[in-house]
Amino acid sequence: MKAHGIVLLVTFGVMAGIAQAQNLLPPLSAWQAGQDGGVPADWNVKAAVSRTTIDGKPVLAVHGTGEDSAFWRTPDLVLPPGSAYVFRFRARADGSGTIISGSNLVNRDFGPSSKWQEYSFAFRVPEATPLFARVGHWHVKGTVYFDRVEMYPAQVVHRRWGELELGEGERLRTGEYVDTHQPGWYGSNIHRTLWRQRAYLNTNRWVLSPGDEVVYRYTLPFPMRSAVIRANINYYTSGTVVLSASTDGENWQSFARGSRVELIEAPLPETLFPTKQLFVRIQVEGNNAYAQVDYVRLQAKTDYRGAERTGNTLIVEERQTSPSLKVQWQAQDTDWKLRWTNRNTRSLPVEVAIGINGRWTPIGKLTLPAGATKDQPLALPGLPAGKQVVQIRATTGRTSLYSAQFEVTRMVLDESHYGYPLQASPDFGEVWWCEGAWKVGRNRPSPIGKPSAAVLIEAARGEFEPAQVVLRAKHPNTVLQGVTVSDLKSTRTTIPASQVKLFEVATVQVEHPSDNLGTAGEYPDPLPPLQTPFTLPHERNQAIWILVHVPESAPAGTYNGTITFQTNRGRLSVPLRVQVFDFSLPKETTLRSGFGLGAWEIERYHHLQTDEQKRTVWDLYMRSFAEHRIAPYSFYAYAPIHVRFEGEGEAKKVIVDFTEFDRAAERYLNEMKFNAFLLPIQGLGGGTFYERYEGEFGGFKAGTPEYERLFGDYLHQIESHLREKGWLEKAYVYWFDEPEPRDYEFVIEGMQRIRRHAPGIRRLLTEQPEPLLYGHVEIWCGLTPEWTKERVAERRKAGEEVWWYICTGPRAPYIGLFIEHPAVEMRLWAWQSWQYGIQGILIWQTNYWTSNTAFPNSLQNPWEDPMSYVTGYGTPVGTKQFWGNGDGRFLYPPRRDPNQQHPPAIQPPISSIRWENLRDGVEDYEYFAILQALVERLQGTAPASLLAEAQKLLEVPEHISKDLTNFTTDPRPLLEHRRKVARMIERLQKLAGGRANYAQEER
Repeated sequence: MKAHGIVLLVTFGVMAGIAQAQNLLPPLSAWQAGQDGGVPADWNVKAAVSRTTIDGKPVLAVHGTGEDSAFWRTPDLVLPPGSAYVFRFRARADGSGTIISGSNLVNRDFGPSSKWQEYSFAFRVPEATPLFARVGHWHVKGTVYFDRVEMYPAQVVHRRWGELELGEGERLRTGEYVDTHQPGWYGSNIHRTLWRQRAYLNTNRWVLSPGDEVVYRYTLPFPMRSAVIRANINYYTSGTVVLSASTDGENWQSFARGSRVELIEAPLPETLFPTKQLFVRIQVEGNNAYAQVDYVRLQAKTDYRGAERTGNTLIVEERQTSPSLKVQWQAQDTDWKLRWTNRNTRSLPVEVAIGINGRWTPIGKLTLPAGATKDQPLALPGLPAGKQVVQIRATTGRTSLYSAQFEVTRMVLDESHYGYPLQASPDFGEVWWCEGAWKVGRNRPSPIGKPSAAVLIEAARGEFEPAQVVLRAKHPNTVLQGVTVSDLKSTRTTIPASQVKLFEVATVQVEHPSDNLGTAGEYPDPLPPLQTPFTLPHERNQAIWILVHVPESAPAGTYNGTITFQTNRGRLSVPLRVQVFDFSLPKETTLRSGFGLGAWEIERYHHLQTDEQKRTVWDLYMRSFAEHRIAPYSFYAYAPIHVRFEGEGEAKKVIVDFTEFDRAAERYLNEMKFNAFLLPIQGLGGGTFYERYEGEFGGFKAGTPEYERLFGDYLHQIESHLREKGWLEKAYVYWFDEPEPRDYEFVIEGMQRIRRHAPGIRRLLTEQPEPLLYGHVEIWCGLTPEWTKERVAERRKAGEEVWWYICTGPRAPYIGLFIEHPAVEMRLWAWQSWQYGIQGILIWQTNYWTSNTAFPNSLQNPWEDPMSYVTGYGTPVGTKQFWGNGDGRFLYPPRRDPNQQHPPAIQPPISSIRWENLRDGVEDYEYFAILQALVERLQGTAPASLLAEAQKLLEVPEHISKDLTNFTTDPRPLLEHRRKVARMIERLQKLAGGRANYAQEER
């Protein structure tokens, strides 16, 4: 089985027959309250835990006030140190907070769900004692119920290539070995290089107190010549974190220390090298020392000169096994395999079957003589990115011998079940194409089958639509010398070649995955304009991004052209076919948006010097936003609303000058058709969940009579001016971010002040609807998981607008903006927006290229480091805390080292696969909006059966998106449904009078 970058999480299901493995935890009736586990007396455990029944089943209940914690626990467990287990349970909650689970030495926190949900993770038994299992809560306001808690022994298998063994998080390439341990992965503290654990692991971090230690042991079959360690201290109160190194695990040399929240980065002592074995120990020193470490990474220079190798770890949860059959899981090269051993004294026939999402297929019949052993490769078909359910069962006759259920996490880079071959010169290599909503891994195989007739793109007038051509050169030093695009011709007219743009699909190296959908690797994301000559990678994939813009004047029909790639190995001609639908997208977008964009970052990375340069480049960024149908927070970075004061005392008045602002608004609101903007309000105050500040205007504090008079006059002038210009409906005030309940009173006071002085200005709040805030918000903008269709409908019925946002989360299984997530997710976000009735989307930043906290004395290079690091919120300067790869970063700066001297770069931003797919989703949303408008317009005049068919198409099918955590990662079902919507638009449009641009006329 090809498994580069794959983690298989295997869980064994219930089966008939005699079994050896069993749940190691007692029945729920034997669980005891957690006060015997050292719980502080003020937790009031006896009052917090209880037994009850739900739907006739006995359950454990744990109640919380929102400020406390409690748990149920087992008696002490005697388990061999180093052995592995899988812990799983079912739970639901009627409140918010955190579920705690696992053991007192390896705990896992989970967010609660209002519906019954299964949770699971694996862990290794530490050397510390005592050990007991527990389930409970931390700061839950409400009750958590548990109806099943299980723990089963597990096999752990790491990938092998002969004598080389690499596990999850390990990577080897010419001259370099890297090992990254993220304790937050499914396997927690199961890690090939973890040698000894005498410390508590909580969810995703080591928790260290005096006497604790964590020791890693790095072993390779060839020497390491030097090494650098990174250890991230994510929490600190006192003492010193000490890193020591050794080659034998006994004689230690201290080489690095940390005494604050920071990323320790230090070389190991030179005297330890060369060595094939290396130990690194993490401890804390000092009275009352306490710190947490959530990331450990070793990077070593080695003598290795072979092929690139990426480790994987297979975790096998052994629930039931027959005494007559021994099963061993093994890994060799790129394949996993099962080793079956017959323990009987007679021959044993075995039939093995595999189930993919409930669909079963026989995969082999084995006849095992008495005492015999046979190996069976385990091959999986092409699977989409994300977690898949795979089952294994082995039977003899009607008797079940073995049963298994796998959770297979397929990484984006390993998807190979898509793509269409193209005709290519035998001397060149392979050429194929795919849709734009895929991320093509460098090493995935080319698709096979009959060559495709052409690259196919479908689009409406005014729409941008992409595809990708993938080149795989079989000879080294193959150079792409030039590319030409012909005009696209139909029987009636021509789309000029200038409407077709080509971009290089570049990659970034992810070292620290954002969530469990990612792994370390080379991910496609930036899309710089294609420049030739360009050396193609040898026997690796190089995708070329093709972007077609359909002019407003193009008649419907099929257009054909050719893209010609000239290489030093010959010429490649790729046919391009564009199908133009017979309708136009409106110039002003229906789905509203608010995306941040920092002018200061643009100036620094483009090395801009003059005001003219700054305004020119800013306009290029605005054009990118307009072409992608996204509205920035601010179009007026260089055109502010000027405010000044005249007079003193009661005669003091505020003068508002809109001259510069109006010029910018005319261009960006009227010409470029931005549909929303963040209204800049001076003196209002503001804040976040972390801190807040009071308003001040004209030298007067908020709440004083002078402040109210001047501030009220100022707001009134702004409201009146925007209404006169026709821009008021596009404006919103967003002055406080993500308030906590403790901030509500402050927020309400500010919202009331806005309403009192300018009732026509709409107020946006990044918070889910809360009854205390009702009547004070016109635009709700909650994090995506906070919304249900019912909640959206309730607020819209109240006359309010509903947006949602993504910001450093949510993480998988939700749609996310991280680089490691499937490309289609950003396109599908708009589909889910339509599905849930959402009217706007928001992202905090699009060019968050550096963190002043993580890089206080330099600029981060996003081309070399895709991670977005925490800034502010009390994080000490110099600390590198992770937000996620690509978070707040849809655009790329010029492709050069920002810390070197360069001439000013007067050029537009460099796009990304995520930015392009976001646009495609917003355009898809427009298809739905056009169709809905037609259905409403034709009520009573068009045939009822046709309108019913159209109404059905307005629903997002479940196989595309069932809910916020169950959706396809394959763009082809989206494109198929989009095509049906387009054809229905064409049909209804003829009934409406045949006006191809009616949607724009009606708006």
